[in-house]
Amino acid sequence: MKSIQLLIYTVLFLTHHTPADIHAQDFTGWGLPEGARARLGKGWLHQVAYSPDGDRIAVASNIGVMIYDAESGSEVALISDGTARIRSVSYAPDGRTLATGDGSRVQLWDAATAEHRATFAARWRSADTVAFSADGSVVTTGGFGVMRLLDAETGEDIAVFHTGHTSDITPVVISPDGGTLAHVATYGVKLWDVAARQHRKSLKGHTSLVADLAFSPDGCTLASGSFDGTVRLWDTRTGFIKAILEGHHGGAVSVAYSADGS
Repeated sequence: MKSIQLLIYTVLFLTHHTPADIHAQDFTGWGLPEGARARLGKGWLHQVAYSPDGDRIAVASNIGVMIYDAESGSEVALISDGTARIRSVSYAPDGRTLATGDGSRVQLWDAATAEHRATFAARWRSADTVAFSADGSVVTTGGFGVMRLLDAETGEDIAVFHTGHTSDITPVVISPDGGTLAHVATYGVKLWDVAARQHRKSLKGHTSLVADLAFSPDGCTLASGSFDGTVRLWDTRTGFIKAILEGHHGGAVSVAYSADGS
């Protein structure tokens, strides 16, 4: 009983004697690991994307897409229609448009004003991941066994690829020249010829699930990060491994190239 009374008195003391402005403080800097600048996002997070100019960070979550100033970490805008969690987000190459995917739809938004521009229905639950092509004219989507190429202006299908998989094939990425699609295939990766609409190569070697993919800027190399702790660099023409980067304890769950590909 004395312990309960002490707890009550402690709570009352903190309630009356805590500075009034503590609730207004920014807690994004508390408990960060060494080298981290801020903690961004709210709710369950799914994907992060930098704007092409590096000034903004878009964070996709179960409440929408939060846009942050990359320098200050302050929240700039919230993009949401209030009906679905956002699984994927991608900036157009010119930085003016954001594409979001929530599983059943692709939506386009004005990146500066957060105003809604268009909604494209995603058949076969194929909008778990979205990405713009290098020239911004195409939006690629992927989900359970299906990849689609959409006209970024009209939302019309340019091509549909039924991969034959009954599980999630995300992420789906398109090469800089628009000629090759790559998607995860459990412990490996598959490459597809866009023009021929055909499967071209299977890249095998990982010993655990593949988590992320990224094409080099010249399109000649594909990087795959896996929960086996490695990043493998594949020659996209031959399918051979160029290099294996090891030592990612806990898994290499995200991969990205620098602008010059080095």
